[in-house]
Amino acid sequence: MKTPAGLDDLHVLGVADLPRYRRAMEEGARLGFGYGFAGLLASQRIDRRLVLLDEDQGALCVYRWSRRDRKNRLELLFPPLPHDPAVLTRCLQRIDDYNRDHRGRVLKLDAGDVAALEGAGLRVRPRKQQYLYAPAVYRDLAGGRFRTLRRQLRRVAELDGLRARPYAPADEPACLDLLAGWRRHHRANHGTRGGVGGCRRILRLAASLAAPELLGEVIEFGGRVVGFAFGGRLRAGHGVFIEARCDAGLPGLSYYQRHHFLLTLGGQGIETVNDGPDVGRAGLAQLKNSLRPVAMHTEYRAGRGP
Repeated sequence: MKTPAGLDDLHVLGVADLPRYRRAMEEGARLGFGYGFAGLLASQRIDRRLVLLDEDQGALCVYRWSRRDRKNRLELLFPPLPHDPAVLTRCLQRIDDYNRDHRGRVLKLDAGDVAALEGAGLRVRPRKQQYLYAPAVYRDLAGGRFRTLRRQLRRVAELDGLRARPYAPADEPACLDLLAGWRRHHRANHGTRGGVGGCRRILRLAASLAAPELLGEVIEFGGRVVGFAFGGRLRAGHGVFIEARCDAGLPGLSYYQRHHFLLTLGGQGIETVNDGPDVGRAGLAQLKNSLRPVAMHTEYRAGRGP
């Protein structure tokens, strides 16, 4: 992917940037879902949306360039990593110069960034509540709080021969077939595509980005793939649950899938997993709440406009 005109001193995020990005994440101690390296790579679309990197006084600056309605726009994805007030000022000036206005935004902040961004004169607003899980709690599902999860897992236990195993690149065609059926079902019930484009890009990325930054799992039943999930490392001890799709016709499968994959991530030394928001869907909220998050993580956005 080419760097857009006028931003030639920046470069497009690629797999080779992982070591530098990993260092920045350790220094910045972030927990937000949007900070995941694999998710950033998969968010890019040629000539539509790019993640651009720069380094200023030892701080990593991560921008998002987008083109919509024939207009180009530059925004700061996160505050500089680690945070530096002078670097932040220069980032915002770059955005203003490129966009030719004074409405620059920082798209994703953790709670620890709020005071610094407000101190820089930006208006900060909460945006999304993200679900945080601790895989270790699933070692014992006794008690009333896991009643719904146990009931759903019992339904799946009745499906003789169902099994979960690690994803392999050879699984991509079967996963794409499942995704096509999932998309039809989702559109019929919710009227949207359900983010299938980003899911396809994660499947492609799985051939070039390895664990712990990206690992996958598939579920097989009756000789076919009926589910797949991807997640990975955010920083030491912390991870993100990136994607999950499964056959909606198998009762309880979505519960089994999330429960099993959270255990898989825990087996990789990930103690806390950010599973993102529920995007306002009641069924997804019910599923995520049944897994009993240990906390909710608030994502913020900052800007100078109204």
